[in-house]
Amino acid sequence: MTTIRKGSKKMAPIWKGQYKISQVSGMGSYTLTTISDKKINKQWNAYNLRKY
Repeated sequence: MTTIRKGSKKMAPIWKGQYKISQVSGMGSYTLTTISDKKINKQWNAYNLRKY
């Protein structure tokens, strides 16, 4: 029997939400927005993105 410690993220989802690509910033770099058009202030590399 295993016990999961309080606050453990072992069972947390790996990927978060659905996002739209709002701007292509360079070689494999993207700016994202949420579905409700709220801009995410971080640049993301294509390696970190997955199709949904």
